[in-house]
Amino acid sequence: MGRRNRSGAAGTIATQPESEDRKAGRAIEQFHFVFCEVAATELPLHDFALKGGGNLRMFLRSRRRSRDLDLDFLGKDFDRFADRVDRLFASRALGELLRVRDIRLVEPHRTKDTATVKRWKLALAAPGMEDAPSKIEFSGRGTEREPALERVDADLARRLRARPVMINHYPPRPAIEQKVTTLAMRSETQPRD
Repeated sequence: MGRRNRSGAAGTIATQPESEDRKAGRAIEQFHFVFCEVAATELPLHDFALKGGGNLRMFLRSRRRSRDLDLDFLGKDFDRFADRVDRLFASRALGELLRVRDIRLVEPHRTKDTATVKRWKLALAAPGMEDAPSKIEFSGRGTEREPALERVDADLARRLRARPVMINHYPPRPAIEQKVTTLAMRSETQPRD
């Protein structure tokens, strides 16, 4: 779906094609919603909580799309949990939910596997765009913040043709504190900051 602009004296509506960057951004965001939908059924809900930019976007109506999903691991056996995430990436449910959105998952693979961090890098392929890189990262460093089990923003989910699933996330105050702390600890400012 392209942008509409009024043009000419007759007031006709011309549709401009969507830029490749916008297509990639939408594909990544749709993937994030689909990942959360499948995670809500395939992973123990009490074992993880969405944080960072994905949390700000999906729950707190941030206008900024996040390229990656960052989550806290809250469970006991991080290695076993990571194996379940591997199976989630290979699941039929994830593949089918992406297929109906004309998105294909390209080479998801675990790139970091330590006692405190599990990270998967991947790309998303869709017609009319270059493969869009993304990552999913679970941090097992522990947190004092208390997550809340709530439904993702229903309006945003509807616009992305996704289900407004319930997952753990951090409410406004802890979410903003966490994001400010993360930005303050960065040694190099990034363009999106």
